[in-house]
Amino acid sequence: QSLPDEVEQQQDGNEETNEVYAISTVLNLADKTKESVIGLRRFLLDQTAKGNDRQVLKYVTDLLSGRIGFLVNERFINIPAQITVPLLETLVLEMRKARDRNLPYDFEYYIIICKLYKPKNLAGAASNEACLFTNPEEELFVGESELCIDYDVSAETSL
Repeated sequence: QSLPDEVEQQQDGNEETNEVYAISTVLNLADKTKESVIGLRRFLLDQTAKGNDRQVLKYVTDLLSGRIGFLVNERFINIPAQITVPLLETLVLEMRKARDRNLPYDFEYYIIICKLYKPKNLAGAASNEACLFTNPEEELFVGESELCIDYDVSAETSL
């Protein structure tokens, strides 16, 4: 779509643009009519099943049958973590407004995928202490969580 000339001129100058540096949002995993949600649910169950723990798989399956949201929290790496506080505050406010309008954003649980790096040379509890979170603010979520599931993606990356 082409922009009006005056808008293009404003964007070419040193005018402020609406660039996105971070995003925090919640997807409703109970909405089983959307292919993206179906794929995400399948991915979560597949990753859980790889752990070979039937109790954990049943727990996650039960969670996915309820009111559950998938929290997305991403920002450019050079953007400070402090930006997350206003983003999450705004997200909570927007979800509250959505619930007031009877939209399906009243969640019992949230799932978030936290990316972290674990040294390969440390084992057991010591490796948990040496974890580096890609987004350090997500360490707070882990501390408040009922369940954490690790899965290795090193074979899928160049790291």
